[in-house]
Parts: sequence; C-alpha cells; structure tokens
Amino acid sequence: MALTTGFVQQMKYNPLLHAAFVWLGASSADTVLYYVQITDRDDDPVAMIKTSLIDGLTAAMFTGRSVTLSIDDANPSSIQSATIHPGPELGPDGADSPDDLVVMPRA
Repeated sequence: MALTTGFVQQMKYNPLLHAAFVWLGASSADTVLYYVQITDRDDDPVAMIKTSLIDGLTAAMFTGRSVTLSIDDANPSSIQSATIHPGPELGPDGADSPDDLVVMPRA
C-alpha cells in the first residue's frame, strides 16, 4: 500500500453512493481526490470503522491536522486507513496533545 500525507482541504459526502470524497494536499490549489465508500458487502464492524474514518478525516479538516492516508495499490483512490497527526495545541491539562490516531478496518 502506498502512503500519502497532506491536509484535508475539502470533503463531500454523497448519500446515494454512501461515499465520502476527500481532497488531500498541501494547499487547496494542489490536491488529489480520494474516497471512502461503505458498500453492501461491508459487515457492521467494517461499516462502523469506515464511518469512524470519515468522522476522523472531517475532524482533521476542521482542526487543521495533517493526515497520512494508506491507499490501496489496486485502486489508488480508495482510502484503506488514515493516521491523523497531533496538532501543536496543548491538552486541557497543559500536556502535549495525544499520540497519532490511527483508524483502519480489520483484515
């Protein structure tokens, strides 16, 4: 699997396709389109993981955190997992933000 890192510049969800489209790049002028799709073949745990992945990428977009996406070699636009990197902010107790958050479906 290939890895790509950048900022989530834009996201759109298409309810007819059950898919979230993610524009990832260093700036809004330099992005690549990726997607996460929940299919009829996905059992409940996998669908929940994909929903969490979409939620996490949305949160990363709103908080300005960089992400690293793992992309399927057979389908280079399909997101398989994501690492959301900590931001520079401090937690409520003044400590550094938590470690990276990794979301991926089970094999």
